[in-house]
Amino acid sequence: MGRSRTIQGARSSVPEPGRRGLRGGARRGQGGAVKSRRPARSLILSAAVPTVAVLVVIVFAGFALLGSNGWLALEGYQKQRAAREAQLARYQEQQARLENRKRLIARGDPDYADELVRRNTDMIERNEYMVVDH
Repeated sequence: MGRSRTIQGARSSVPEPGRRGLRGGARRGQGGAVKSRRPARSLILSAAVPTVAVLVVIVFAGFALLGSNGWLALEGYQKQRAAREAQLARYQEQQARLENRKRLIARGDPDYADELVRRNTDMIERNEYMVVDH
């Protein structure tokens, strides 16, 4: 009962003296180098997928920095925004003038009506101002 028996063909967890614990199908060749059982084509194909993934990430990063909507185009957008804000201010000023004219016409202001009649009949020049004294 105290004796242990070994089963034929079973591997022990302790490596044999010449094997030194190599796993995964690798074996020692001449000169102590580890040889792989995988062919070179298989290694190249397994490295291709991560390489393509890294290249895709680099391309997207390049577009994020250098593209037409990228980070480096931000300065151009800021200049365009400043120009658009100046244009908006001019349009708002023009809108205020037109609203004032609309209000004068709606009120039936006689001075403004006289100015319009004289301007449309060429009795006043473009750079003249009409002053009405009552």
